Parts: sequence; structure tokens; C-alpha cells
Amino acid sequence: MSDEAKPDLPAADPASTQDAAARQRERDVAHLVESASGWMGEALDAWSDDDYAKVSLLAPLAVEHLGKAVLWQVNPVLVVPLSPDAEASLVKLATTPGLTDPKLRTVGLKRDCCRIR
Repeated sequence: MSDEAKPDLPAADPASTQDAAARQRERDVAHLVESASGWMGEALDAWSDDDYAKVSLLAPLAVEHLGKAVLWQVNPVLVVPLSPDAEASLVKLATTPGLTDPKLRTVGLKRDCCRIR
């Protein structure tokens, strides 16, 4: 097929692409908030059962997820650690942000809190 015979493909509408990206970001933020809520609920249940070891594991995880939701809302690349082994995560989140990549590497609670300040 020659170049002249190829049908013209419609160009992607930048506005609809941005809208789709914004909707995906909102879904990702909601997922992180729901995750934080679940972990905190389990931590509070453990607290009422006097299982303080479980509380000490789950409550920080809840705060970490809530912090990541805050950072993700601003810009998904803010959850990526600044290390050479996280370069793939940085590129992925800068181009097509999403939480579904199993290879995604993110910061922990300490860095989360520092970046939120």
C-alpha cells in the first residue's frame, strides 16, 4: 500500500487525553485513600483487641498510603524514590501514571512525610 493510499487516522484530541489522565489520577488517589482507610480500620480493630504489635505495623502503613495519595494528587512522580534503580518507575509515572504496574517502586513513610512538608 503506498503512502497516498493510507487512510488518515484521526489525531488524538489533547483535551480528551488530558481528561482521561485526570480521571485516572482521581481513581488512583481514591484507591490510595481507600487502602489507607482499610489499613487504619484494621489498626483500630487491633488497638481495641490490645494487639499493639499489629497496630504498630498497620497504622504507619495507613499513613503512608494517605501520604502517597496527597503526593499523587499533586504529581505522581513525587512518590518515586530518587535512586538509580527507580529510574524506570520515574519514566513510567512521568509518561503514563498509574498504580497498576507491579514493578512500580515508591517511597516509604519517612520520605512521604518529608515530601509532604
